[in-house]
Amino acid sequence: MKIWTKKSPSFPSRRWMEALPLGNGITSAMLFGSVGTECININRFDRWEGGDADFLPDVSEDFRKMRDMVKRGEYKEANFILCNALRDKGYNPVYPPVPSVPYEFRITFTCKAPFSKYRRGIDLEKGEAFVTYHEGDAKICRRAFVSMADDIVAYRCTSDAPFTVKLSIPESLSTKVTFVGGVKKEVEGATLIEDTNRIEIMLSFGNIPNLDYDTLFERHLEKWKDAMGEATLSLCKESDTHNEALIEDNNDNGISAELVEKLWRWGRYLFVSGTSENGYPFPLYGLWCGEKDPMWAQNVANENVQIIYQHTSVGGLSHLVKPLIHYYFNQMDKCREAARKLFGCRGIFVSVYSTPVSAYPSPNVPVIINYISAAPWLCRHFWEYYVYTGDEELLRSEILPFMLETAAFFEDYITRENGKVEIIPSVSPENSPRNFVDMSHPEKVGLTHPCPAVKNATMDYALLKELLTNLVTCSKTHFIDEKRVALWKEILSEIPEYKINGDGAVSEWMSDDLEDFYLHRHLSHIYPLFPGDEIGKDSPLISAFEKACDMRELGGFAGWTYPHMSAIYSRLGRGEDALSMLDGLVKYCMTENFLSLGVDYCDRGSWTAGVLPATVQLDGVTGAVAAVQEMLFRVRGDELYILPALPERLGKGSLKNWSYPKGKIDITWNKSEGKIDITIHGFENYKIIYPDWYNKG
Repeated sequence: MKIWTKKSPSFPSRRWMEALPLGNGITSAMLFGSVGTECININRFDRWEGGDADFLPDVSEDFRKMRDMVKRGEYKEANFILCNALRDKGYNPVYPPVPSVPYEFRITFTCKAPFSKYRRGIDLEKGEAFVTYHEGDAKICRRAFVSMADDIVAYRCTSDAPFTVKLSIPESLSTKVTFVGGVKKEVEGATLIEDTNRIEIMLSFGNIPNLDYDTLFERHLEKWKDAMGEATLSLCKESDTHNEALIEDNNDNGISAELVEKLWRWGRYLFVSGTSENGYPFPLYGLWCGEKDPMWAQNVANENVQIIYQHTSVGGLSHLVKPLIHYYFNQMDKCREAARKLFGCRGIFVSVYSTPVSAYPSPNVPVIINYISAAPWLCRHFWEYYVYTGDEELLRSEILPFMLETAAFFEDYITRENGKVEIIPSVSPENSPRNFVDMSHPEKVGLTHPCPAVKNATMDYALLKELLTNLVTCSKTHFIDEKRVALWKEILSEIPEYKINGDGAVSEWMSDDLEDFYLHRHLSHIYPLFPGDEIGKDSPLISAFEKACDMRELGGFAGWTYPHMSAIYSRLGRGEDALSMLDGLVKYCMTENFLSLGVDYCDRGSWTAGVLPATVQLDGVTGAVAAVQEMLFRVRGDELYILPALPERLGKGSLKNWSYPKGKIDITWNKSEGKIDITIHGFENYKIIYPDWYNKG
């Protein structure tokens, strides 16, 4: 399957946002595809600019003052106590480091005639980009890939007629240029190759073997197929519709089965291209950031990291969770220091923002400094990795130590009064109660964060409950201090019931003096339904969670909100609504080369239109992978849900080699005929839950 367009890049001054992304998880390339001057941006996973803060002051006494003020209801006055104390002691990082500006390789073509029949795209089955067009009667074909086998960026251009190119080669890269026919000249610091029919260029951060494009590609292809995994999805007949037509049809008629399938395949392509077991986790831009000082290029662990990785277990890509585990485990020394110096607690405090060279909390604002639940949310992914893979070695060496220290933090942080757990202060990402929102400009609350640090956020309780429940489960098969297990059971028994507000919806804060604010992109308080597994369709609270979902307003959505909301609707069995959210992602927050953005960059009625620049956030398209999977297959405990939220447009299809713990499943379905065929590999004591429309007879 191919993702392709008939348009060359056209973003003024930001053409990299329309480029074709290539990568092997270590090295990346962006092929621009312009006719006159081909540009290839090249980068590596470990090239980051800037440094970590070199100290973190102890402000734990100020935290106690802040807690007392929150308890008294002095929310606004309390919010900046910790941040101001840090600043007064010389600590005020604004943002963490950013990816290094990529190396730019330029190939300038001498155009002899107007171009026609322009095409550019990526073959997802091969991990290879292509640009083709005609110049007069001559067909020109350019191809490129980043080798999974040899870690080389390979580029080839062929033409029916001789052509001339000028090469501007960055000195920092190893480069090999070969060509057929023609003459090579050195002109004004550049290489000129005249009258050639074929040129091949290899670029690398290391050595380049003496192999041609075709040989390198054969070696790459075998590794590429392995990397993409065995999971497949088929929702439509084989089709080759170009991106513009798919988007236009989406705008007119809603999202098609073909576009849904392509989003699933494309998100997986980007994920596999953007992270590696030998590299770092997949950040918000993947490996494809083409400018200096970009917004939000770091790892953001109060939603974005998590929605990026939500698809991995069912999609058979659990092995790529390992770099996420290693990354945060290796930052634990600074996380311990932060827990002690910020809050006076044992264990670890994981900052929302981090990079491979920056683990201290930043930026110094209440919505970040006071958010305590990044670590338990990450624990969900780490524990799920273990449940799916049975990797005992990684459980003992990194996962369980991380979970135990996360629990130690909460053991110290929470208070237990009158038989109930309280969490003070507490942030619900990245929202503020309506009490503190300037309703003359409600659309700006997502940017200003007027009062995020309050108390008893529903999500904090849900994550604490999930973390301790998983640790108690682990203690049944692995040695854990019995006194701590007993303490966790006590805490679990003292976590209060979820609060229902006056609208009949689950409250975002479990406190009577904090009002819900619905015009917001985050859906944190719905965590027990998704991504958590605590609330199912048989729960007495399901209608309250459904109401909370429906109360969220479109004008507050970010790019990643759409797949997140889609998955929630799937958990509710509302397949048509789930599909409509993917339709919204494409309408509001996706470019024609299918990169997802963080904002509504064309001012079509969603979040921050005209307020923020267009920012690449690939959590939208990688999150769409999980959203599609939630419609078709779900694992909850010992239950396998078959087609739990199937929309009419996806009424016929098949999936193969999707994963559940200790097994894989194939499903073929035709809803109009009431047929479902299932093949299960490695079945062990699971209950099969069929959709209502299926005639089990």
